[in-house]
Amino acid sequence: MFVFSAIFCNAQKLTPTDLNAPEVTVVVDIKVNPKFKSEVKSLVGELVAQTMKEPGVISYNYYLSPDEEKVLIVEQYKSISVFQDHGKNLFSGPLGQKFKSYFTVNSIVVAGGNLPDSARNFTIVKSVGGFSLKYQ
Repeated sequence: MFVFSAIFCNAQKLTPTDLNAPEVTVVVDIKVNPKFKSEVKSLVGELVAQTMKEPGVISYNYYLSPDEEKVLIVEQYKSISVFQDHGKNLFSGPLGQKFKSYFTVNSIVVAGGNLPDSARNFTIVKSVGGFSLKYQ
């Protein structure tokens, strides 16, 4: 609920230029596997360092809950294809395998001005406050 409040508080009126902007923002809500709780900060550091070296990445930020049981990733890319390349690169390597072991993804939201229909394959929104959508 906090995430949605923050988004609405910072909302601004969109212009036609904003709606056609190619940039995408991705928000990933993750549960930490208790078995790897002590190693999460190290893995997160590696993921951020690797991702920020990829061309077309604007930002890649992790937020760890105080109890270290949840992670929120907020990612920004210059285009949907950059995001798709990031996913392919990450999950084809050793960090991707660690990611799959350390985390369970609760939801992924992909937002942007001109996302193609194919981007919906990446979008999973779980029920929040009575609203639910699921694209696969």
